[in-house]
Amino acid sequence: MPQSPSDRGDKETFKYNTNIDNGQIIGEKNLKNCSNNRVEPEDQGLKMARFISICFLMSLVSVVAGCEERESVAGVTSNRRTGSYPESFSMSSIWDDGLSEMSYYDAVDTIYGKPRHYVRVMLLNREWLNPEQRVKAERPQNVSTTQSTFQRASSIPVLKLNIVEEIPTENYNYRYMVTVFLHRTSLLPEKLSASSQEWCGTTFKQLQWRPEGLKIRGFSYFEGEADREWSLPAKPVIYPQESLFVLARAAVASDRSLDLQLLPVMRSHHLAEPIPRRVRLDVSRDAQSVRVPLGRFGARTVTVTGHGGKETARFLVEGVPPYRLLRHSAPGLELSLRYVERRAYWDRSKPSGFYRQGAAP
Repeated sequence: MPQSPSDRGDKETFKYNTNIDNGQIIGEKNLKNCSNNRVEPEDQGLKMARFISICFLMSLVSVVAGCEERESVAGVTSNRRTGSYPESFSMSSIWDDGLSEMSYYDAVDTIYGKPRHYVRVMLLNREWLNPEQRVKAERPQNVSTTQSTFQRASSIPVLKLNIVEEIPTENYNYRYMVTVFLHRTSLLPEKLSASSQEWCGTTFKQLQWRPEGLKIRGFSYFEGEADREWSLPAKPVIYPQESLFVLARAAVASDRSLDLQLLPVMRSHHLAEPIPRRVRLDVSRDAQSVRVPLGRFGARTVTVTGHGGKETARFLVEGVPPYRLLRHSAPGLELSLRYVERRAYWDRSKPSGFYRQGAAP
C-alpha cells in the first residue's frame, strides 16, 4: 500500500508553503531596510482627515460586500456576493508551472452490491487543444514547457482533468478512465473521452462541443446498446457530470452558486440516453474543519441539488488556494484525499512520491 505523507514523515511541496494542519497559506514578505530613510513628521490635521476617510471607506466596503448580484454567462447562471471574488481558479498561475496536480483519493465504490476499496487518481493540468482535430496541440520546438506565455494562435487553452481508476472485484478488475477538457478562461466544456474495461468487454464514449452543437458517440459491448450517436443543441450549454470535480473548486474560489444543465455520468460500462437535467451548485457561507488522510483543513461545502431540491452529490473543497477537493460523496461513491503532488507524470525520470514504479493504475 502506498505510504501517506504522515507515514513517510514528510509533507507535499508546492510553489508556496502550506500549513497542513489548517490549510492556511503562509506568505513570505521581502521587507526592505528603511532605517536610513528620513520621514518627516505628519501634520495632525492630515492624520485626522486620513482617519475619517479610512473609516468611511471601511463602512462602504462592508455594505457592498453584503450585496448580491446575479450573472448569466454561457448557459450558467451564478449568484455572486460582490466584494468576494478572488483570482479566477482556472487562470491561477499555479497551472502555468508546466506540471500536473496529481491527487490520490481513498475511494469506495459499490459494485455487485458490495463496497470496493481502491485508490482513485485525478490529474489536472493546463494544455492546448487543436480546435479542428480536438487533440492536444503540440508546442513548437523552440518553446520551453515552462514558458507560460506560449499559446499557439489556433489552439484552445484548456484545463485537462484525467480520472483514473482500477477497482478490484472477485474475478477481475474494473478499469475506468475519463478525460475532460474545459476551456481555461470560461470552463466551458470542449471534449470528453471515457473508456471502461473489464473481462466481459470494452465501452468507449466521446463527446465534442462544437459551435453547431454537442456531438455524442458511444460504443458498447452490450446487446441493445452497441454503437450509437446523439446530437444536442449548442444552447443551453450542457456540462458533463465529471466536470463537477473542477467546477466545484471554481465555485468555492469565486464564491458563486451555479445553475446549469448536466449530463448523466459517463464513467460507466453502459451507454445512457443523454437526457440533461437541471442542477444547482450551492456554496456554503461558512467554513468547517475537515479531517482527511492528508491532514486537517478548513473547507467549504458545495452541494449539488436536482429536481425538488434533492441532494445528488456533495464536495468539500479547501477554503484557500489551490482549493483542492478534500472529500466527495455521491450515491455509491465516496472519496477522501490522501496525497497530492505536482510533477510531470510524463517524465519517466521523475518518479511518483505515492506509487512505486509499476504500481500505478
